[in-house]
Amino acid sequence: MVRYSPIFLALLFLGACGDDSTTTPPDTADMAVDQAPDAEPDLGFDADMGADLPEEMGEFVPEERTIFEQGPYRIGYKIYTTVYDAVGQTDREIPIKVWYPSIDKEGEAPRYARILLRKEVMLDAEPYLLEEAPVLVFSHGNSSFSEQSYFMSEYFASHGWIVIAPDHTGNTFRDTQGGISFESGAWRPQDITAMLDHFEGLDDDPIASKMSDDIVMTGHSFGGFTTLANAGSGFDVDGALEVCEAPGAPSACQILSSEDVVNKLREGFLDSRIKVAIPQTPGGFLLFQQGISEIDIPTLLMTAAMDNTLPDEEEGAPIWEAMGPKSMRLDLVAGGHFTYSNMCTVLPFIPEVQSDGCGEEFIDIEVAFEIINAYSMAFARFHLFGDQEHLDLLNGEDARWAEHLTLDYKSEALTAQ
Repeated sequence: MVRYSPIFLALLFLGACGDDSTTTPPDTADMAVDQAPDAEPDLGFDADMGADLPEEMGEFVPEERTIFEQGPYRIGYKIYTTVYDAVGQTDREIPIKVWYPSIDKEGEAPRYARILLRKEVMLDAEPYLLEEAPVLVFSHGNSSFSEQSYFMSEYFASHGWIVIAPDHTGNTFRDTQGGISFESGAWRPQDITAMLDHFEGLDDDPIASKMSDDIVMTGHSFGGFTTLANAGSGFDVDGALEVCEAPGAPSACQILSSEDVVNKLREGFLDSRIKVAIPQTPGGFLLFQQGISEIDIPTLLMTAAMDNTLPDEEEGAPIWEAMGPKSMRLDLVAGGHFTYSNMCTVLPFIPEVQSDGCGEEFIDIEVAFEIINAYSMAFARFHLFGDQEHLDLLNGEDARWAEHLTLDYKSEALTAQ
């Protein structure tokens, strides 16, 4: 929930993205996604990344991997689209990106957001889904894109999960040029529900047909707001209206743009298909207030003590205080707002990013990714399946990252469901 400078946006499209990634200038970005490369892409797999097929045909058995490393599967990636009527906007079209396990050994590398080439992933690879798989729903941040936290999407897919993430139309970097569309706060949670409805209707699709009812939702920043909304938070609409009618009202009041939207906020956005919530550096306490206490599913709140974009005293701390008994909090002591995304990997040279998660004063980004992934997976498995293998990580007995984080709990945070 931040406004980027024009320089930031120019570099977003034109800057280099590291040794294993490339960017495409904006005038060719749309063409790149439709044109196959001249040669077979180098997928960049290490010799031991993923599992190999046996010499003779037979049942494939993936090797065991812990939650502290990449899973045994290679990663497929596919794009879907759905159109639906939202409150406040008709014929709303949203692209949906999906990651899933595969055992294919080669394939075309996709370009995330039509720009970032990911050689470790295979576009339209054959899914390897013999049984129903758990689902991770991801909601991107303000003026961002569905693949912004691919460290997490790819990790979960490599462990056998299906990951689904919409581009929140009207609030991607292509739509806003770095600004913020607060109005999209009313559309975003509806996007999530429409996306789940869409996949439920694809009975013959090889990926959608293997999505189980075990659904976890996560999201970063504005996506954290979206996660809380879909998890069942109420909204203090009357209180927000009072604040927004006063002189000097905050720009977030734009969400209260119409009577239809105000009525939808009063109704809420609960999607009961979501079983576990993992909001990352969320905002929106002005709207939520004590409505957050209405969330009745296990929730792991992830925050950053050095967050400059959504400071803890304004968002993280009051959100945590309002959360119900099934809640746990992980706070990265030296984390910034963008620590919970791949922006520090892709754009470490941008001042707005560097100063909020990527500089030398912040946690090493690869260590942060390991923490975010491991705690998210452990929390999800514990509450979906009663898996207590890593309960010691959740309760703090496993202190491998103790210097980097603090953990807090409400009364039923680690009570199996």
